[in-house]
Amino acid sequence: NILPARKNGLRANKRIRISEKTMKEKMIRLRYLFEESPVYIPFQELNFMFYDSEIRRFRELWAANESYLNIAKELKRNEDETLFLIIDQAKKNLIEPRESGLLGKEASEDERNKQKLPF
Repeated sequence: NILPARKNGLRANKRIRISEKTMKEKMIRLRYLFEESPVYIPFQELNFMFYDSEIRRFRELWAANESYLNIAKELKRNEDETLFLIIDQAKKNLIEPRESGLLGKEASEDERNKQKLPF
């Protein structure tokens, strides 16, 4: 009852024809849409999908006070992808803030004082 009944059942339905003029008009309207409100997608070249095993390993490394640079190397991921994962996990309270911040145990005392980040 979700889909409406098809006249020909599962067999192919009658062909429809869209005129060349109609297709050109649709293309013009589509171009106009994007000209009027251009779309920008940041970080399109990055991969923000993480496997559960990567998340678990990330949390272990974070808890071990590793720097985000070392975490990125360990996970074989881009540093930006790792930073976004840190932000995501911190906002969801899935990782604890740490005094040494993003640089972990590699942070000098001066760097710790400079970076007063919530994670």
